[in-house]
Amino acid sequence: MQKKPLKIGFADVCTSEFYETILSQRYELTIDNENPDFLFFGDENFGTRNLQYSKDKCIKIFHTGENRRPENYDCHYAMTFDHNPNPWHYRLPGWALVPFFYKKYDFTHIFNAHTIKHEKTKFCVFIHRNPSNNIRNVVFHELCKYKKVDSAGPLFNNIGHVISPEYDAKLDFIKNYKFVLSFENSPHPGYVTEKIMDGFYVNSVPIYWGSATVDLDFNENSFINAGKFSNAKELIDHIISIDNNDEMYYNITSQPKFRHNIAPSCMIYDNFLNWFDAIVFNKLYMRT
Repeated sequence: MQKKPLKIGFADVCTSEFYETILSQRYELTIDNENPDFLFFGDENFGTRNLQYSKDKCIKIFHTGENRRPENYDCHYAMTFDHNPNPWHYRLPGWALVPFFYKKYDFTHIFNAHTIKHEKTKFCVFIHRNPSNNIRNVVFHELCKYKKVDSAGPLFNNIGHVISPEYDAKLDFIKNYKFVLSFENSPHPGYVTEKIMDGFYVNSVPIYWGSATVDLDFNENSFINAGKFSNAKELIDHIISIDNNDEMYYNITSQPKFRHNIAPSCMIYDNFLNWFDAIVFNKLYMRT
């Protein structure tokens, strides 16, 4: 089948690799960042050059990896974490892109991660740079009163160096830890980043806090959902119980990571292509 021509551009994005790779499966791509027919752009963390593009001259498609709402951006279409049923919106949370970017592991690895054993010689790891989440900060310091939590990022670093943010290096570092403190920067339904996946990939137990709807995608028996505890003490007491009970720990790590061990629809990239082809390419249901 002959591919349809598609002229796209990018502004204020950290990478264009995903879009170029996936869209090229169905389209003959031309990259034109000056005069695109379809512009992919990100949030203000990566710049504001997108404001120079008029919605009258190109179709603007907003995609964010942060806790942002598309209604605050000048776009026709949007891809975010939100459980937003509007046809102009496609749910593409950050965690769903992990299999694309984590090159060391093939796409099916995450469905078998619960069968893979890494020797867990260390207690818990914390890799963060943003100090804005006070709940995360409190849990880190309180848990350190039980055992040292190794902070390998810029925030509260206590190992003497900051590990590389490169995906494979990060996973190689955390694979020996029983637990990973996986707290989002802020809470919002659907806002789940790569943080929970890092622990899953090496079959460590994520201690997750963030989206109240995390259990819609993931098997809640495969991680510790910190949001279900009324205070830090209750959470830490629970972590300590699991740390001291091998059977409890094994019961968690032996669980499939996804709910029913089925890939959520947003992780199937053909679904993104179907949405783009039917809605965006044909300029239907545009947000005005």
